[in-house]
Amino acid sequence: MYNYIFGQMLNREVSEDLTEDVFGKVLTNLDRFDPSRGVKVSTWIFAIARNTIADYRKKAYVNREDATDESVELPGRADRYYLDAPTA
Repeated sequence: MYNYIFGQMLNREVSEDLTEDVFGKVLTNLDRFDPSRGVKVSTWIFAIARNTIADYRKKAYVNREDATDESVELPGRADRYYLDAPTA
């Protein structure tokens, strides 16, 4: 799970924090997992990870807009998702 998150964020500290958040959400919501729906546990966990990453990026973008310092950088590859990011 850490490798997946690190591959998205490219930042060790953020990846460690998000991995911890993902497994906390998994444990908190384990009773909501329904194997009779035909979904693997791993698929469910990766969906939680994907959503956790998306939530983090949204919050980072809002914080970036609120910042007055133009040198604010988002960790990882998050810059590629924003309209004002330079394109290659």
